[in-house]
Amino acid sequence: MDIIPELTDPERRLIFYQIITSLILIGVIIAISIRKKLNLERRILTAAWRGFFQLTILSLVLVYIFSVSFVIFQFLILGVMIYFGAQTASKRLRKVPNVFRIELISISIAVYTIMIIITILGAIPLDSPEIWIPIGGMATGNSMNISFLTIKGIKNEITNRKDEVETALSLGLPPNAVLEELKIISSAMRMGITPNMNNLRTLGLVFIPGLMTGLLIGGESPIVAAIYQIMIFFVIISTGLIASFIGSTLIVNELFNKETHSLV
Repeated sequence: MDIIPELTDPERRLIFYQIITSLILIGVIIAISIRKKLNLERRILTAAWRGFFQLTILSLVLVYIFSVSFVIFQFLILGVMIYFGAQTASKRLRKVPNVFRIELISISIAVYTIMIIITILGAIPLDSPEIWIPIGGMATGNSMNISFLTIKGIKNEITNRKDEVETALSLGLPPNAVLEELKIISSAMRMGITPNMNNLRTLGLVFIPGLMTGLLIGGESPIVAAIYQIMIFFVIISTGLIASFIGSTLIVNELFNKETHSLV
């Protein structure tokens, strides 16, 4: 089995043009960062290099997985994606206690639950890893973002409304009831899901998702591609909301003292 397939001359030229285009666009991004003093140049270059390296490694791994079709490999690689997703989100929430554990539990339950459901229903065949793994990856990435925004929103709201929260706690209300009464959790969950809802509203008008574009380029019927894409969008939103719900439930125990119900 060839891990790295041979490329034709047109494919080599296309790759060359794509690399040049990517470098030009990175230059544009860096120029804007310098002009507006965003101080993002190093982060952009690091992210670009990491993205290239990680996608290259992933592509080589997927070539092997697609060739052997062992179901256990699909669940394992999805687990690796979830682990790194939780790690990435937790690095941006360092001031929140035990946030890595919370993110890992939230994303794992959400992604595996929805992926198993749609597999059992036959919407995505388990014996098609070239479909199953990318969709699992999309669900994981969006769950990471939505749960991150939710937890960050809860933490920020509690900090900004500390007096209100402490007043409610002094009246004897448990932390969960306080956050529900002040609509802190619901507000944070709405904030987390808003970007996806905006994409859903403009789907087909402003926003043409990558999966649908790929199916159309591959010669699939526009109707089939559209139905596939709308299903994927609901997979993304449902996994995101489940992760957000679980994360918002678990984070309360970390932000409040279990015995005194006071803020940590």
